[in-house]
Amino acid sequence: MSARIVFGTFFWKCEPSDFDMNSKRTSQVALLCLLTLGLKFSALFAQGSLTPPGAPAPVFKTLSQIEPRADVLALAGDGSSSHLITNAGSYYLTTNIFAVASGDGVRIQANNVTIDLNGFAIMGALATGSAGIRGINVTNVAIRNGTVRDWATGVTLGSARNCALNDLRILNNRSAGLQAGPNSLVRDCIAEGNGGAGIGAGEGSVISGCTARTNSGGISAGSGSVLSGCSSLSNTNLGIVAGPGSTIRDSVARDNGGIGIQATGRSSVLNCTASRNGSHGIWVINTENDCVVSGCLAMGNRGDGIWVDAANSRISDNTCTANGPVGSTSFAGIRITNSRNRVEGNTLFGNRNRGLIVSASSDGFGSFVVRNTASGNGVNYDIGANNNVGVIVAAPLSGAVLGDTGGAGVGTTNPWANFSH
Repeated sequence: MSARIVFGTFFWKCEPSDFDMNSKRTSQVALLCLLTLGLKFSALFAQGSLTPPGAPAPVFKTLSQIEPRADVLALAGDGSSSHLITNAGSYYLTTNIFAVASGDGVRIQANNVTIDLNGFAIMGALATGSAGIRGINVTNVAIRNGTVRDWATGVTLGSARNCALNDLRILNNRSAGLQAGPNSLVRDCIAEGNGGAGIGAGEGSVISGCTARTNSGGISAGSGSVLSGCSSLSNTNLGIVAGPGSTIRDSVARDNGGIGIQATGRSSVLNCTASRNGSHGIWVINTENDCVVSGCLAMGNRGDGIWVDAANSRISDNTCTANGPVGSTSFAGIRITNSRNRVEGNTLFGNRNRGLIVSASSDGFGSFVVRNTASGNGVNYDIGANNNVGVIVAAPLSGAVLGDTGGAGVGTTNPWANFSH
């Protein structure tokens, strides 16, 4: 028996003896098969030209692509600064900056600038008129993550709009610590030991999570601002201040030499604590009306715990304890010196002069005073004429109670009653 092996147009007639594995002919057949297949495959898969088409293109990123920011220390200064930024862009520090002259450390003269201090410090020599970082009439400046200390002013951007400042430590500057312009965001910053205000921002700003300690003044913001989660401690003068139409919430003012928290008209002070301040704990000034002071604790302040000198306002659910100097009749846990206010649900305990003072109404529209509780004050209630006052009830003492029943009641079932005990 024989067979044909066909390769394209070629064929090989094979006899049975051709496939004897020990024969020479078998080896020849196998070699012929491999050569023929190689010819076929080389025809099907021909190689391209070995001549390169041109120079190889770069495959790695450039240094500017890897680190597009510029090193501040590589920037020259001028007669007024050690380092001058004149172009928009992103900048960073690679080491600390030390004052070498009487000018500023870094001066910004361009919009749209971001500086990452990278955890380093810009350190001055307290030279008069100097600033660690200064920007004049610029917008959209961001500075973060570092320390600015020992200048006349730490960070001064008071005329700069739309600033974003976060994670900065502003320490031991001769005057102001940090000043930002309108529409700014100041977050998670610390100002300590500055000779002026610790942290300040212009109108329409947000200040959150910041601490001001042992400065001349604490934290301040212009009108229409929000201050939240801030702490102002042991400053020489005011603790926290906001302009008209602002909100101060969830913040603490303690051991300041002046007023703890100061707000003006159309503002809200919510869930704040003011304690052991040298003047009033919380003061709402009569520049505009329509304010809210609610959920606050005022304790151990040398003036009023809370003083509201605005009309059409709500003062509710506050706790005021041990406020006022000894021997004066002018101060109270809460003092209201304007009309058309709602004073409700406050707790007044152990204030040295008065628990609640509400001035007499002079325009025929008195304040609405209900559901307050006063105990252990020099005088619990001191309320002038022409106000709307829920009945004041001296709640009786109860005998001992053990079990599911008992108690002598509170002396009335009137839901609007004020209580004294």
